[in-house]
Amino acid sequence: RLSALAQRYFATRACRRPWEAWRSSVLEAKRKREGQKSARRLLALRKWRYRTLLSGKGSITSRGGRRIPLTKEKLRLVFAVRLIFATALGPALKRLKLVAFVKRDMERRLRLLHLVEARILGTLAQTHYYQSLMRFGLAAFWIAWQLVPAEEHEQRKQKEAQQEAAAG
Repeated sequence: RLSALAQRYFATRACRRPWEAWRSSVLEAKRKREGQKSARRLLALRKWRYRTLLSGKGSITSRGGRRIPLTKEKLRLVFAVRLIFATALGPALKRLKLVAFVKRDMERRLRLLHLVEARILGTLAQTHYYQSLMRFGLAAFWIAWQLVPAEEHEQRKQKEAQQEAAAG
């Protein structure tokens, strides 16, 4: 059983959920319509600009009496300026490209050297590790030999002497 306050709270939430869902769908539809409207506006402006550039008031008359849009004249000018820059600044641009190429080449070589260095250092570390294992192994063997009582040493020496006498 729920108290009166809990029932009112539940009823309020039950009414609020559909309201919020409807409200969010309306807001989303509004955002979508505004996006479509701005896209249509941008498309219209783009088309208008293209049409005015191609056949707008800014056109000139050629020698044959034909009207030429300014865009073709502008393109000719752009190509002429580009040609001037290409001829005048060509050697400098070529040197800059060469410098960029050399820099990239040096960076590649440096990365390769770093890889080789890392590989050599890894091999060196592995060698040191194996050497330390061998050292510790020999040290452990020597310690084990030293821990054997002196009586056993004497017994071993006597057995070795007996074996040599029997063999010799």
